Parts: sequence; C-alpha cells; structure tokens
Amino acid sequence: MAVRRCRKSAAFAVAVLLTFAVTNAAFACPFCGPPSITWSERLERADVVILAQWAGGAEANGKRAGSTRFVIQQTVRGQKLLKKHSSIEVTDRREKESGGYELVRGNNTSTKRGKVELADFYPGRKGDLFLLTGDRNAEAKDETQLVLWDRPREVTEISFNYIVQAPTPDVPVSERLRYFLKFLEFPDPLISNDAFSEFGKARYKDVAVLSSKMSRQKVRRWLASDETPKNRFGLYGLMLGLCGNASDQKWLENQIGRQVEGFRFGLDGLIAGYLLLAGKSGIDWLDKNVIQSDEVPEGDSYAAMQALRFLWAYDKQRFQPDRLKRSMRLLLPRPGLTELVIRDLARWKDWRIQDQLMKSYGSEGYKSPPIKRAIVHYMLASTKDRTKTKSEKEPPHVVQGKKHLTTLQQRDPVIVKQAKRFLF
Repeated sequence: MAVRRCRKSAAFAVAVLLTFAVTNAAFACPFCGPPSITWSERLERADVVILAQWAGGAEANGKRAGSTRFVIQQTVRGQKLLKKHSSIEVTDRREKESGGYELVRGNNTSTKRGKVELADFYPGRKGDLFLLTGDRNAEAKDETQLVLWDRPREVTEISFNYIVQAPTPDVPVSERLRYFLKFLEFPDPLISNDAFSEFGKARYKDVAVLSSKMSRQKVRRWLASDETPKNRFGLYGLMLGLCGNASDQKWLENQIGRQVEGFRFGLDGLIAGYLLLAGKSGIDWLDKNVIQSDEVPEGDSYAAMQALRFLWAYDKQRFQPDRLKRSMRLLLPRPGLTELVIRDLARWKDWRIQDQLMKSYGSEGYKSPPIKRAIVHYMLASTKDRTKTKSEKEPPHVVQGKKHLTTLQQRDPVIVKQAKRFLF
C-alpha cells in the first residue's frame, strides 16, 4: 500500500571546531521550546482539504471494522480529485507529538453524494465540524485509490475560518506574523496554540519588526496571568522587551529577581527582554543579582546564560562582545554550567582563561571527563584561531594553546585522544 512518507532531513550536522554543539537560534525563537507543526503547514502539504459534519459512526467489534460518516460542507482544495473516485484505499496516519506520522493500519474510505465514510471510528456528535485533509496517492492503481487521508480534526466555525484565512507559507514571514499576532491568547486553544507555534518557528528579526504592532499592555497582562501557558512566557518576555517602556523594564527586573521554588519557565526570555530594555546597565544588574548570586538556583543561572547567547547572536552592536564574554566567564564556577561555559567561550574566541583552565584541570569541579574534554577542545580551538597571513607571527593564544595541549597530552593522553575523536 502506498503511503506518503514524512520528509526527514537526510543530512547530519557536521561538527565544526568552533560551534561545539551549541544550538543556532537564528532559525527559530530561542525561548519557545521545540516547534510543532502548524495548520498552515498541514494545509500546504495536503492535496485535499474539506470541512465536513460528523454524521454518524460505529465502533469496531469482533464482526466488523469501525466506521465514521461525514457530510461535506465545503471543499477548500481537491474538488477535482474528489470527483474522480467513489472508494479509496487509505492509511490512517495518527500524528505524533514530534510532528511526524505513525502508520497504524489500512482502511477503506468512500465518498459519494457529498459524503465521506472512513473505515475507522472517530467519536463525535451529529453536526460537529471536522477538518479532513488528505494527499494524492501517487501509486494508486486505479481511481478508487486516489487519496490518503489524515486523521480528522474537530474544529469550530471560528477555528476553521482562522485556518483557511491564514496567509500561506510562501508569504513573507513578517507579513504572516501580523495575522497570527492577533490570535495569541485567543480563547480557543486550537487557535492560540497554532498562533504561538507560528511565532515559535519565526526568526528573531521577523518578530522584532513587529514591535510597533505589539501591545505592551496585552503582553504584560499575559505574563502576569496564571491562565497563560508557561511555555509561552519566554516569547512574551522577549516581546515585552521589544515593545515595552521603563515601567516594563522595572517590572521585568522584579520578576527576574524574585525567589521562586522549582524551575521557572521562560525566564531566559524574560531576561532577554529585560536586557533589551535596560541595555548595558541591565547586564551589570544581571551579573550582581543572578550570575554572581549564591542564592540563585542553577536553573536561573542557565536562563541567564541563554540570554547572553541570545545577545551574542542578535545584538552585538549595542552589547559589545567583550562585555558579554565577561559575564559568561562569571558563570564558569557554576557546577552544572562549567562545561557549557567553556564551550561557549571557545566558540566566542575568548582565550583569556587558558591559564585558568589549565590550573583548574582535574581539580574539584573540573575532574569529570566531559569538562576535561571541553578544556581540551578549548585549547584545540585556540590553536586554530590564527591570523590569515602565514608569514605573520603566531598570536600569543596560539602559542599558549599549543603549549597547554602538549602538557595535557603528557598528563592525560586518554582524555586528549577521546576529545580529538569526539570533536572530529
């Protein structure tokens, strides 16, 4: 039976010396969590899209398979394809949380006189609206096997209009986001979840250009509400940093500084938004009250690290690289962050801690194999950061890096061998 396979990336990312497995946030919101498939994407890849009413059905039993009947109300796409067949061999594809599809089993579907019957039972009540999407079966042997149907999804009239009126993926992202901005925190979860997912997939620059369209009052109200899903706090914190004022800066500072038990969702986005509003003085405050504070839990320190990474990627003109490096170095003593800090500083070409790392190598807090390998990687990276002209004298960090690598090779050859293997 022919089934359209979900496209998966066939290429694997190559480990490059100065990247060190740090996620590149340039392709999606860095504070939104794993992106999920959006309705625009579902419709874009579907050959058939129809709005239908649930008309009845029967659950499977020992004598017969389950079935569900739908009455077509509106055909959004695929009218010609629907007219060509009276019965279809299909595979029901239940969507996983990852956004891919899992093959369940084959079933038979028929359409006649504006009706669709799926050979599986989907519960509903008469008159309930469902959105049905399907794909052309490229390997169909005859006109009875033309469509592969996805799992029906219950909608309302409002959510259906939201879905079909949304701008298609070929429209510039900044223009598309203007549409979805209106539906963040919409009462219907289907709509608000989808609008958030659209922002979660967007690049920072496409979100930033909408700052004048954002309502600082709404965003701040969302952040203060217990009804707002916690996974959206990162995006909303960033948005408040783009559209807020001095009052919002102080509010964010108070939110970041308060003591809260457990993991704080979206704190990285709140910190990033605060720094966008506060500028250089905000980093000084962050160093004192979060990065160097003994009372701050490790999760808050990691959020501060994520915010520094964000500024490094997007705002190095206002936040000078040397200043960001200084704050990152202050995170080095944090037990759970030491390895990540070393790798970030290598990626940022900050060679000021070469001697410090050699002195700490193998001591308390620096004795685990991952941290040792990170130090070796750091030294290797420093030796590769050469001047472009071969005739020029090697920079001091290159000379020092070679010296430290020689020492490490004599002192801990197994770790050096592992580090080189894992890196290349």
